[in-house]
Amino acid sequence: MGKALLVLAIGLPLFLGALFLPSELMLMRDELAWRDRTGPFEYLDRAPVGSYERQALMEIDALQRTQGLVSRLVDSRYGDAYLGGIEATRARLSPDGREVLTGTATVARRWNADTGRSETMFGWRQRRDAEDTARWGYGFSEVAWMRDGRGVAAMTSHAPHSIWFFGQQVPGPVVIGNKAVSALDALGERVAFIRDLEYGATFEMQDAGQRGTAAIVRLPHPDVSAIALAREGGVVTASRNLIRWWRDGRQQRELPIEGAYNPAGLSRDAAWVLVPAGNVAELWSTADGRRLALEHDSQVDAICAAGDRVVTGTRDGHLHFWSASDGRRVRTLRAGIRAVDLLDCTQDRLLSVGNNRREARVWDLQGRAQSWSLPEPALPRIGWIATAGANLDLPGRFPALADRLEEWGPDLQAPAVASLALTLALALWLGRARPRNG
Repeated sequence: MGKALLVLAIGLPLFLGALFLPSELMLMRDELAWRDRTGPFEYLDRAPVGSYERQALMEIDALQRTQGLVSRLVDSRYGDAYLGGIEATRARLSPDGREVLTGTATVARRWNADTGRSETMFGWRQRRDAEDTARWGYGFSEVAWMRDGRGVAAMTSHAPHSIWFFGQQVPGPVVIGNKAVSALDALGERVAFIRDLEYGATFEMQDAGQRGTAAIVRLPHPDVSAIALAREGGVVTASRNLIRWWRDGRQQRELPIEGAYNPAGLSRDAAWVLVPAGNVAELWSTADGRRLALEHDSQVDAICAAGDRVVTGTRDGHLHFWSASDGRRVRTLRAGIRAVDLLDCTQDRLLSVGNNRREARVWDLQGRAQSWSLPEPALPRIGWIATAGANLDLPGRFPALADRLEEWGPDLQAPAVASLALTLALALWLGRARPRNG
């Protein structure tokens, strides 16, 4: 019996240490990062998925509220998981800036921009014949507002591609084939999109209204990557070398531009071609071909423009505001801990989506303070082992050991469980073994 107890006394601590010590060390480091933080961004940079993530986000809300934060999109059914925890493929502000439209790999949603709450979901059983993905495709890679926000259009991301219209008295989905599609835009009852064919071509679909039919008109423009519907009734398309204007399916004029790389889009008023080019944001005027180059310290991932205002989002999570008239930087603020992936702006509001397209914020472009807030989350539960270890600064006292244990933690679990089984089997055998009589 004594040998069995000795085996358990040696084996069990080794098993428990190998199984739980790596995770406890991670909690100790997280606790120390929270105690030693100089600000919420500094904590999230060190522990982006730490126990105090929600508390850090609340501190960011308080900071950004004074910089014009209106809301961040939160689906109440998922607590405070941004965008319901689903990656947004596209996000658009409504014309009046009071709503947000997002597309994901499964659904499209309308959000109240003032409160950040999800209002309507389109997709699955909310769309006709949604289960027939072999016929209609699935997912929404592009979304756009129609009828000044009273309706929406969404384009499926997986072939066969189709465009869906959501709202009252709208036609059914329009199948547009298996070729890749992108860059959906809408205005009134008209929809324009890009479809890649043999040489690349632009298509415009018109009259998507109550008549139940949609006329598709081809607008040939090789290598086109940006398209916008103009309020005066025309269509503007852009490639890396050329801007073209169309009306009633016919080209009206064109403007050569030199070396615009690959345009990411056009501004809402079609006044600028928007091009992220490494650490430079390029804007090409559709009026005279003038190039405006905005230099950054980090890679530019998103651009939007409205009137004289240009906003850029960078890989380091910052928003930069510029004057389109002279290229002057007006102000800079930090929107998140990771890259700003998508931007959309109206005259009064800005929508930024970052953190791998899972976090969306609505901003007031005048920088006016907002009263919006979320209930403060409860403090996380930190066990006494992690608290005691943080008080003793064990990760700081033994940094090499802490690094190794965290690195080996996942690989130690299986051997630890196996060693526990062997230890128990050995202890049981020793306990049952009878000593031999001399």
